[in-house]
Amino acid sequence: MKGAWFERFSQDYVLPRVHGSAAKGKFLFKVPGGAVYQGFIFDSSGFSKEHFYPQVYVQRSTSEAGASSISMGGLS
Repeated sequence: MKGAWFERFSQDYVLPRVHGSAAKGKFLFKVPGGAVYQGFIFDSSGFSKEHFYPQVYVQRSTSEAGASSISMGGLS
């Protein structure tokens, strides 16, 4: 699963049903983020193009709004 594909899919099917969220690449996150950055990461399977792994994340935001980025190692 590619990030661009998931972003289009989420715009059409997920975001209309999950109010107060946005998507960027493989990330689906709550907006506005506030003091806590929370959402889902949809990671590809190494064995199948159709399968993916949803991962939930909740992290304390340490940056100003709009300047944060998420990585598997933490918020930077």
